[in-house]
Amino acid sequence: MDSSEELVAVQHTLIELTINETTYTVENRIYDAPGGEHVAEYRVLLGQQVIKDWTRGNFVKYVHTQYNDNRLH
Repeated sequence: MDSSEELVAVQHTLIELTINETTYTVENRIYDAPGGEHVAEYRVLLGQQVIKDWTRGNFVKYVHTQYNDNRLH
């Protein structure tokens, strides 16, 4: 995918996880890519610092906890 293309998320989810007394935020998004494909990506933040940048995969489906589902319209 060309990096100049603008992506519009159809679902955006934030999950807070605490591991060894450190709270991380996992940001998960699903967007429509050219050709009608749904693409999922996630990234991990510690405060405002990006620990792991956008990586393909749907993190939400692997987490069995409550999360803040912020669907974009």
